[in-house]
Amino acid sequence: MVSSWLILQIASLLCSALGLPNWTLKAILALLLVGFGAAVMIGSWIDLRAARLAAAVPRQWSRKVHLVFWPAGAMLIVGGTTLVVSALMDASQISKPPSSELQTSAPPAESETPIPEIVLTDETRVSLGEQQILLNDQDLGLRSMPMAGIAVIENRPGRVRLLLGAGNKTYLLEGVDLRHLNALPRLVLGPGEPGTFDNAAADVFAVVKSGSIFYAFYQASDGEGLPAATLTGYSGFYLSIGLAESDDHGYTWVKKGQIIKCEKPKEWAATPQQGGRGIGQPGGLADTSGKHFYIYYTDLSTSQAGQINVARCSLDDGPPLPGNWKKYYNGAFTEPGIGGRETPIIDVYSSGHSAAWYGRPAYSKSMGKYVMVFSVNQAQEWEGGLPPRTSGIYLTVSDDLIKWSEQFKLISGYTQRVLGKPIVTCPTIAFDQDDKASGWLTYGYSPKYSIETLGNLGTPIYMVGRRITFERANQ
Repeated sequence: MVSSWLILQIASLLCSALGLPNWTLKAILALLLVGFGAAVMIGSWIDLRAARLAAAVPRQWSRKVHLVFWPAGAMLIVGGTTLVVSALMDASQISKPPSSELQTSAPPAESETPIPEIVLTDETRVSLGEQQILLNDQDLGLRSMPMAGIAVIENRPGRVRLLLGAGNKTYLLEGVDLRHLNALPRLVLGPGEPGTFDNAAADVFAVVKSGSIFYAFYQASDGEGLPAATLTGYSGFYLSIGLAESDDHGYTWVKKGQIIKCEKPKEWAATPQQGGRGIGQPGGLADTSGKHFYIYYTDLSTSQAGQINVARCSLDDGPPLPGNWKKYYNGAFTEPGIGGRETPIIDVYSSGHSAAWYGRPAYSKSMGKYVMVFSVNQAQEWEGGLPPRTSGIYLTVSDDLIKWSEQFKLISGYTQRVLGKPIVTCPTIAFDQDDKASGWLTYGYSPKYSIETLGNLGTPIYMVGRRITFERANQ
């Protein structure tokens, strides 16, 4: 047992260092289980043979005790054989490209249906596959995820690694692909100490790399001294953006502090019972030059519905640490990241006092454009039980990360967390590594939203996805 433990520790380090597929460690564990089971059975047989030379009473006692080892050894061998088969099945997935013909996990409700056909302004056609569960509620022991979308660290054939906020913590997940995230989650970030800006939650939403350092941007939540957000079932929160960095390929992270904060203090509220305040619901990426990092966020501390804003860090001025960020205001990045003013770059307030949340950008090499998915919330719809004619997940494109095109609706559905209501939220586009024209549109979903402590009311959000493809007219 001690030798097996030591072998697994060494194998785990080598698999990570050499970038071996996720099923490698499973295969090693399977062989160790089969070997240990065989050793138990053979050892007990040798011991019984030696016991025949002993006195009658010890022989009878020894025979009874050793009979326990045979079924135990058989169970170890069966378990190991099952793992071998599972590892072979995982390995077989490597050579199979993701299929656009997905099986529907459940019939989508009318309020979460995709738009049949989407044609962008440059005549690029956007198609969506059927909804499929990627991580169901309580899969891998996780609940309430993704809280702020997903942050992909590595995505290549046969191996994917990503950070995902579940509840109030962030976990590292690994697998063959997004449909097979089968490694045990690794906790990498959690809430800070009482009195800190992230005392209630730390949910990573983006990871970018500069040199040998990975930077993770996370939605930080301060939950102290605020009224309860009764619609969601959670306590009140004041959001801001924090930074963590890693020098070991994303396996361990060190917090570096708060980088973007709302102009208004935690005490400010549009109404006395406003539970959600500050700036959050973010997304981020590095531009194609690799010289600038961008973070998109929504200001919740406003009397109007929050819209999507942006802040930028220029690496020519130093790493993306606190003090090196500027908010976009009146046509330029001039306002400080901590407490500065902002001008929205995506504003849907004029279309019926709607809110724009979770702006998640990505770059499509095949299109030569940035694409952003985001959520639109029309409160009058879910409040009045009306169909989500405006609410849902939208898409827009850009050449420069500042000017964005007309918004195109991808999926209709309520996007506000309201106990007992259906929800689609936290969208992210994760392009295939070898095909920048297609990938996954992932998002949080629940047919009847609830939280962990109110399990009889419904289901906390869990991660689903649809294959998304961009087809140029001249291709």
